[in-house]
Order: sequence, then C-alpha cells, then structure tokens
Amino acid sequence: MSGGSESDCSSEDGPQTAALRLVVGDELGVLRVVEVPSRDRWHGAKIVKKWGPNEGGPPDRTMGIKTLSTASREGLTDTEFAVVCLSRVDGTIEVRGAEDFSVRGTVKPFVNSEASEQKGNPAQIVSITPTWNSRNDTVPNLLSCCDAGVVRLSRPSRKNSNTQMKESMSLLVADSITAACADLDQRILAVGGDGCHLRMVDLDAQKITFKGKAPDNPYGLTKRNWTTACAIVPNSDCNLILVGTADHEVRLYDVRAGKRPVSKIEWRDARVMAMATESNGDNIWMANALGHMERYDVSKRRLRGTLTGRITGSIRSMVAHPERPLLASAGLDRCVRLHDTAQRVMRVKVYVKYQCTGVDFLPVPEGYEGECEEKVSEDEEKAKVREMIGGQGFSPPRLRGKHRFGARDFSRGRSRGGASSFKRPRT
Repeated sequence: MSGGSESDCSSEDGPQTAALRLVVGDELGVLRVVEVPSRDRWHGAKIVKKWGPNEGGPPDRTMGIKTLSTASREGLTDTEFAVVCLSRVDGTIEVRGAEDFSVRGTVKPFVNSEASEQKGNPAQIVSITPTWNSRNDTVPNLLSCCDAGVVRLSRPSRKNSNTQMKESMSLLVADSITAACADLDQRILAVGGDGCHLRMVDLDAQKITFKGKAPDNPYGLTKRNWTTACAIVPNSDCNLILVGTADHEVRLYDVRAGKRPVSKIEWRDARVMAMATESNGDNIWMANALGHMERYDVSKRRLRGTLTGRITGSIRSMVAHPERPLLASAGLDRCVRLHDTAQRVMRVKVYVKYQCTGVDFLPVPEGYEGECEEKVSEDEEKAKVREMIGGQGFSPPRLRGKHRFGARDFSRGRSRGGASSFKRPRT
C-alpha cells in the first residue's frame, strides 16, 4: 500500500536514484525491512524481510523494542559493517547485523540502586547513539541514556567470542531523562526529562555545561516542565537546541543568549513526541501524539508547512534521510510512512500489523535496484479476461425481469421501472 505518484515498474525514464531500505521495530520485538525499488518506484514498496525473537512461538511483549537506530562504518553503501542497535523493554541493548540480524554485541540493563521508586528495577532506554571508534572495529561504541538519568558509554570486547560490551563511562546528569540527542562531532549531549529542563553535557569533560530554565512568566508562576523531544540544530556549533514538551510547547534555546529560551510556540494540542533534523540545518520536523507532522524554520523561528496524509495514531519515531529530502515515520497506527519533504506529500505507506516503536534507514549496496513486481496494466487485464471466456469480447450479462425493472430506489420510494411502489402503512 503506497501513496503519491506511481510510475511503471519497468520504466527506465525515472530519476536514477538508488533503492531505499527501512528497518522497523514493533511492540513485540519483531524487526521488518521495508524496501523501495530504485528510480523512486513508490508503488513497489513492500516488506522483504522479517525477524523475531520467538520464531514460531507465541508473541512476547517483554521482548518489545523501545528504541532503534542504525549505523554503518563506511556510509550509506556499506552493508558489510551496517548494524541495527535496539533496546528492549527489560533494558537490554542489542547490536545486530543489518543483513542477517545476528547478535554482535549486548549491553546489560542498568539497575537503579539508589533509594527511589525504581530501586531494583531495570531502567528503560531513552536513546541509543552508535559511534565508530576506528576503521578496524566491527561493532560501534554505544552512547545510551536511560530514564533513571544515567548516561553510559559501552565499548565492544576485544575477544571475538565475547559479545558482551564493557561499560567505560557512567554519568548521572539528571533525576529523569525522557528525551536526548547527541552531536558526536562536538562531543555534546542534550537531555531533558520529567521535571528537568534542557541540560548540555560535555562527554569529554564528563560534566554539565548548561542548564536551561523555563520561559519568563509575567505572573511569576511556574509549572512542572516535562521535556519529551529535543534536537540539536546542525551547523550551529551546538549553540541552538530545539525542545518539545508535554504541554505542546516548542522552545528554541540559544546557549549564547542565556538560560531561557529565545523563542516559544504553542503547537497544536498534543504532546511533542519526536523531532528530526534535515542535513542542511535550516528545518527541523516535529511530530506529536495526534499524528501531526510540521516543519519548524530555525532561521525565521516559525512553523512552515505540514505533511499531507491522514495519520490516526501517535508518532513514536521519525528520522530524516541524510542525503535526500525524505522523512520516515512510524507510530501506533501500525503503519510506516515515507514523505517527500520537498513537495510535502506522502510517497509510501506500508502496514506492519503491530504498533511501531522505531524506524531508521538502512544502507543499500551500490547499484542495487531492489525487488519490484511488474504492474499489470488495465489493457492486459482485459486481454486475460477475453482469453478466459474463449476469446470473445466481454460484456456484462443482461438483466431481465424484476432485476431490471423491479429494483427499488428506497431513497426516493420509487421503482426504477415506473410508478411508485411505496405503500402507505395502515393505521
């Protein structure tokens, strides 16, 4: 099932664009790969691969996926070292190969030992950011944030037979974390949570360098902050950060201008759930719990245009393509969508049966065109029908008797064949 313009699958006149692949995780821990053939043949999008933790067994929600991200060592065409990093409901982090989903690394869940309500329970992972340490590594380092307010850095083991990753850094930055994003080039991490405003963490120095505050209130009243999404604006030296809250507010912080946001907008009437930055850094896409997706212009500090296509559920994950004007999203309506951000139209819509919790792009081999089923034209379908009935022209059967003259039109109370057939009931 797809949307947008459709072209013939065998056409060679389309733009010479490479095939696209998306990996989707759901509430039962199942991974699916959605593929779009090359030359933007949107109607050919379909699920080409499926993997689950309990193959052939009953579904298990304890193996559900909470967060998902992908990484490759050599770029978008490197499929050999491409990995899928995911976290499960029990707090375990897994690194799996993008081709066969084999385990390459695991991280134990973080158990909160402090005196709190979550003492002894594994913490939920909020975000996973993979990064490659060197060109010789086959498994990336993992920077993870959990809802207990702890940031951890895990490195792969040097032993080939051991998939358990070692923890090299653990830092408590807040009481709670519900949103996080990282800029690995500048080694900066932005976090926020329930009751916690925006905070900037220097990963090299392992300390908090910035603590944001709530916007100015003329009455001197403050309400409890709940940060639900955040994004570091590219090409800003980590000085501009866009934050979304549970009170449907969108705030833009400038580290150079002070601790309070320089801009604030109330966006619709639902919690901001996800954000995705374009590669140029001029626009940031936002999604909320009602399925709305809209673009925020950083330079003009205002909203600029929404995406078309009806979405009936909360959007849980959204990611922008690093090179093309495409935006992938997944949510609770059990559908994966691919939008064209240049024309703001929906190109692909694929039903995946279960509620989606994560989506990301996968590398595709160079020159690979993907699988595509040939689209049968209307004339070919009519020709097949003529062959089935003996080569004669096809015409619908002629209606006779009451089927032709006695069919009633109850909306008008009359028979199509003549006088009114409606009789007044007896009193």
